[in-house]
Amino acid sequence: MGFEGEQSMNRKKGLILSVGLLLVLGSPVPNAALAETWNWVLETHGTDISWTSPTAVSTIWADYNWSAEFTKIELQIGGALWLDVTQDFGDTKASGIDHALPFDIYKEHVNEPGTLVADLHHWVDAAGNGQFTMSNAIFGSLLGNPITGFRGTGETTVTPEPATLSLLALGGLGALLRRKRK
Repeated sequence: MGFEGEQSMNRKKGLILSVGLLLVLGSPVPNAALAETWNWVLETHGTDISWTSPTAVSTIWADYNWSAEFTKIELQIGGALWLDVTQDFGDTKASGIDHALPFDIYKEHVNEPGTLVADLHHWVDAAGNGQFTMSNAIFGSLLGNPITGFRGTGETTVTPEPATLSLLALGGLGALLRRKRK
């Protein structure tokens, strides 16, 4: 096969490879395959606490859907009894979409007069890990008894936007085509 025939064959192979990559990378990936779900438990008896997720969401995406929920909020009374007060805290769910890492899920000053005052911060850091801190906790009383602890249980799910996958595939295809031209 002459030089021109070899070049033509290489172009065809390159085109087949490029189309194959576009089909594989550009095909929809189920959200569940990309999502990270973290279950967390925060417990304090007055000291500042922090939590870091055991896994990280991929950092290559442009958009992230997220949802977070306190599934249970408990206050410890008198050092022994834990009372479920979830319904007393109003809205315990949050969701949204953010366009880059890092992003805040929520950052709020909780002020339940006479019961609990604290600063809560939940976010996804630049490395894709979930983070949660509770600081400056001040306990009051409940039912005439001193509150001695706080425990929050919850779940956070972060899902990269699959539409970004097609853009990544197109970018890869463009890079391949530019490389082939050189």
